Amino acid sequence: AVAALESDRPQYWRAAVLDEFDGVAWQRPEQSFGERLELPTAAEGGAADGSLSEDRRKWMEEIGVTVGPMETEFVLSAGAVVKTDGLDSALALPNGTTVTGDEPLEEGDDYSVLSYAPDPSAGQLRRAPDEYPSALARYTQLTIPARAPAEEPLLAEAPSETDVQVPLRGAAPASGDRDARRAIASSPYADTYDLARGLTRGEPTTYDAARAIEQHFQSGFDYTEDPGDHRVPLAGFLFEDRAGYCQQFSGAMALMLRMNGIPSRVVSGFSPGTPDPDEQDRYLISDLDAHSWVEAYFSGIGWVTFDPTPSAAPATGRADDAQLASVGPALDKGGGGDLRRKGFNPPKGGTNTP
Repeated sequence: AVAALESDRPQYWRAAVLDEFDGVAWQRPEQSFGERLELPTAAEGGAADGSLSEDRRKWMEEIGVTVGPMETEFVLSAGAVVKTDGLDSALALPNGTTVTGDEPLEEGDDYSVLSYAPDPSAGQLRRAPDEYPSALARYTQLTIPARAPAEEPLLAEAPSETDVQVPLRGAAPASGDRDARRAIASSPYADTYDLARGLTRGEPTTYDAARAIEQHFQSGFDYTEDPGDHRVPLAGFLFEDRAGYCQQFSGAMALMLRMNGIPSRVVSGFSPGTPDPDEQDRYLISDLDAHSWVEAYFSGIGWVTFDPTPSAAPATGRADDAQLASVGPALDKGGGGDLRRKGFNPPKGGTNTP
């Protein structure tokens, strides 16, 4: 077990944002450039002071975090970190990840974060405008490899790559859409593109399009921690194995969203965990709660969570070693999900933050 978090509702606890698709997998680039586009006011050119409208301020929440037996640079939060308290330093990276500036977080550390975590209704999401500001175009970019010959061995030299910019949903038809279609059609992701566009054809709103893709994974796909080995892992997952772990479900959904011009990314962190039986509004998370999901952007609302991993996946078994490594370098992997069983007994009454 790794941490206790205070919140008035269960949340997905964000650690790292993976916003770059390199042709094989989703990555968190070592260097993150550009403007930080976490709040609607930043992404859409809103209030100059970054303030939110009254109906959006209700999605701001202060989260208290007490760190258990782990060491990590990632600042846990629900949604976008707006402000931290109790940390010597924190760096808010442009891609949405927040890390400690100097020393990593260790057992016994506690801090609080003010976060923006939208929790809109289906109706609010359906009413969100289908048009996107150009600043979000980086979230519909893809790197794709050229199609390799069918007989090429698995360990052969990697084929050449192409950077593709899929036009944002709602943009006027332009040559960019034809260029993206042509490039993807000549890559190993041609079938993925056809599936992504076919699932969303006729869907009236961005939300309905995203739900159509999310629901595609809820039947006919299985959860497994031993997926097949493929040159193009996500294509193999979608069309051959139809079984994988959370990184493959989330990676495939985010890829298909981008192919529809919907800004999207993969997030690594923790699923909500277990309510603390001894303290109201506190959740205990274990290393086995490590998880991966999708965030899609909705105009006027911000980044919204989608989780395509089937609900039949084991509640405390959604992560492999690679997933754990993406969350933190030294998670304690030895045992079950009860924090106290590992000697971590968070103080009652909350963290030592105001």
